[in-house]
This record gives sequence, structure tokens and C-alpha cells, in this order.
Amino acid sequence: MCGRFAQVIKHKYLKKYIDEIANPEMTIPINFNVSPSQYAGVVFKHDGAIIQDFMQWTLLAAWAKDSSKYKIINTRIESIKEKAYWRGLFQHKRCLIPVTGFYEWHKKTKQPYFIKSNKGDLVFLAGIYDITNYANGSLKATFSILTKDANSQISELHHRMPIILEDNELTNYLTSPDYKEVLIKCDNMSNDNLVMYPVSKAVNKTSNNYPSLIEEVILEENLSLF
Repeated sequence: MCGRFAQVIKHKYLKKYIDEIANPEMTIPINFNVSPSQYAGVVFKHDGAIIQDFMQWTLLAAWAKDSSKYKIINTRIESIKEKAYWRGLFQHKRCLIPVTGFYEWHKKTKQPYFIKSNKGDLVFLAGIYDITNYANGSLKATFSILTKDANSQISELHHRMPIILEDNELTNYLTSPDYKEVLIKCDNMSNDNLVMYPVSKAVNKTSNNYPSLIEEVILEENLSLF
């Protein structure tokens, strides 16, 4: 799964990865501990253009209004294959969540780990979004991160992981009309270019937001993952 992530992105840095982005001047606030229900920078296609904007991380189905029962932070890729609503969002409303890395907690010790690219580059998580139209005319855009069975590396922490896209698949993920092909590619991403290490348990508190949250800490021997 994915329960927290960090967005530490330099101004216009997304242009390095997605040249077609329409509004690169938008600045994404630095956040070392993005938590569910917070707003985050996302990239998506709208009216034929690839743009970046802010959405709330907790997908609210457009037909559900404000019912918390339907607020979802992670969507299983299996649901897209099995359920019409999720398939429709994947077909028409895909988005990317650019992150410096994401956190995962060891399933037994509950020790948090930070997972990022071994090259120090941004990591792009696959997502879907929806827009709720309220009676007063206001709109609310929300998103969910797609997950799949964890690879051999991440499975030592948790049995699920976010779908991480290769850099050469970013534009195709947003724009391809062949959602079935996109789905197959998502399933087949190997994600073998990741590194993970333990970090401070201070990340457990959602209000904490500072650089040392993503810095490696040394564990006591009896708490070591391996």
C-alpha cells in the first residue's frame, strides 16, 4: 500500500520528465510527510493538455458526495479489472503523483522505511482521480494511488506497493486511449531501481514535516529488517 509520501520538488523540475506539461510555473509546496486528506501536486490530462494542479489525497467517488465510506487513498489494480466504476476512472481519469519517495511500515515491527529511486530521481506513482460537483456549483478533485502485489524487495515490508511508472511511460500513461495496454504495462513494471532504508518514527505523527524525516537512521540489532 502507500500511506505517506514526500514531495520535495524544485520549481519547474517536472519539465525534465514531462516536456508537454502546460503550466510548469506552478510550485508544489515542500512536504516531507504528505498524509491522506492533505492536498498534493498531481499531473493529469485535461482538455487535451497535460497540466499539474492540486488534488486532495482521498478519492471521493463523484456519486458518493461526502460519505466517508467511499473515501479511498489506495485502489487495488485488481479492482480496475473487476469493477466497472474503477475501470471507468482508469480509462478516462488517470493521473501521476510525482514524489521524492514514499514511506512503508514493516508489517511486524512497525518500523517506518523510506523508499526512493536509487538514482535520486523523482518517482512517479500511478493514480486515478475524480471530480465531485456540488449543488452550490463548487468542484472538488480527489485522487487515489494504484497498488499491486509487492515485488520481492518491498514484500519484506508489506504485501502491497504503489504502482511506480518508468520515466518513458509517463506521457503514455496519461494520454493513451488504450487503457487495457496501459493496465498491462502497470502490471509488468519491475521497479528494480529502488532503495529503502529505516527512518525516524517521528514520521508517524502527521503534523511532523521536516527534512530529517527522510534521512536514514540506524536500528538496534534486534530491530533490523534483515
